[in-house]
Formats: sequence, structure tokens, C-alpha cells
Amino acid sequence: MATLTMIIRKCMVLVSLILGTMMVENLDSGEAFFIIPKKVTVQIINNLNPPQDLALHCKSKTDDVGQHTIKVGEDFSFRFRPKIFAVATLYFCNFRWPTNTSYHYFDIYVQKRDEFKCENEKLTMATLTMIIRKCMVLVSLILGTMMVENLDSGEASFIIPKKVTVQIINNLNPPQDLTLHCKSKTDDVGEHTIKVGEDFSFRFRPNIFAVVTLYFCNFRWPSDISYHYFDIYVQERDEFKCENQVCSWKISKGGACKYDPDMQAYTKCFPWNHHDVVAISSDNSTDYAN
Repeated sequence: MATLTMIIRKCMVLVSLILGTMMVENLDSGEAFFIIPKKVTVQIINNLNPPQDLALHCKSKTDDVGQHTIKVGEDFSFRFRPKIFAVATLYFCNFRWPTNTSYHYFDIYVQKRDEFKCENEKLTMATLTMIIRKCMVLVSLILGTMMVENLDSGEASFIIPKKVTVQIINNLNPPQDLTLHCKSKTDDVGEHTIKVGEDFSFRFRPNIFAVVTLYFCNFRWPSDISYHYFDIYVQERDEFKCENQVCSWKISKGGACKYDPDMQAYTKCFPWNHHDVVAISSDNSTDYAN
């Protein structure tokens, strides 16, 4: 799941960059392309010789343009928007004229053949749009895989990450109240005080577009009223490494110890204002680095 989510993130960043480029490229025309393709105009000109009326009837699988008759030198046009998710748009026409009343069929627009090869369409736009298409197909396949993987739990993860719970347990020795205040750049969890053995928890949804979510806390207790700071959730460090989306921490005087699902114990310990994991001795005592 971690690998799939990272692929989605990179793909979405790529799409965002491409869309930004496409928007800038189209500023002169006063139109931002974004992800919706521009409408295409198909123009049909009567060039019969000897001169005679041309009857035509064009349609696609879902759109009937209707029957029309045009004189020599005249034209008939219709517009539509090609598909973005697959290169599958097709319009076909039948033609006939007085000296030959049988129907003559022709595929007047084949997206794979004609897209970006008509006047006023940019090659750079074609390349960018094809990249977007491939990226969106990849995302669709990944999302489908993620949905299947989550059927057992009755929940489809899709592209929105699950909420994470951060649990903070007072493990001070000697026993005393622990006062904490946690926040992120945009979310202030507030100040709370918990007794030894008690815990405080808060929930949030990590950033999907980039691995940048960060929550930090300051801690203090009666025997040491100075503030001790610690990054309680670092997305790059903690994502996909907490059991059932719960990142549980025990706070001691020397720092914070995180619950390790593999060890079934709080063995991943970090000192204040430092992110190096501290080794745990064989007797499970914690050795915090200075």
C-alpha cells in the first residue's frame, strides 16, 4: 500500500506540473487548457466534379449530427469534445450525390489518427496530454488495486489517506503530571495535562500530495518546568509504520518511545529535538543520546 500511494503521489505531482505548464502556454489565447480537451471542429467541403449537391449524414456512437445537403464549394461543420481518458472518439459519415445514389462511408474523425494533427493544435499540447492520459490510467489501475486490497476490511482506501491517530502516554518516573501542547502548521491541538499511565490522543488526515505532514509537541512536568520539544508525527518517518494507523508514544524524561508493531513493545526511542533512533538494551531499559 505504501508503494502504491507513493506512485499516486508522484503521478499527481506530475499531472499538476503538466497542467501548470499547459495553462501558461495558453495564456496568449486567453484560455487555460487544464485537463479538459478543446473542442474539435470537423469541416466537410463539397468538391464534387462535375458540380452537384452532396448529401451527408455524420454520427458517432453517442452523437447524431443529422443529415445535410451542401452545394459545390460550400461546407458543413460540426463540433465536439474528444475523450480525455481514452483515445477512442470516432465520427463516421455516409455520402451520396445525384449521379451515384449508393452510400459511401468514411470515418471523418478518428481520434488516434487526427488528434493534434489539425491546424491550430500544438504538438507540445499533444505530448503533455498524452502524458496526462497515461498517468490517469496508471492512477486508475492503482486505485482499483487498492480498492481490491481493502475489500476484506470493508473499506476502499481510494486516493484519500486514512486518518492517523497519535496517542501520547505519560510514562514519567517518578510519577507526575505531564503537560503537553501539540500542533502542526495549520492545526493547534491545544494544551492538555495527563497523569501517569493516562494518555491523550488526536486524529488527522496526512497530506496526500506530498509527504510533508508534521505535528510537534512541547512537554513539561512539575520537576522540570522547561519545555521539551519533540516531533510527534513526521509523515516521512511514521507513515505506514504505525499499527492500524495508531502511532503510540510513551513520554519519559529523556524523550519519546514509539510502539513497534514488529517487536510488540515501545522500543523505538528518540531524544528531545533529535530524530536518531536510540538503541534499546537487552533489559528493555532506554538509553537516550545526549
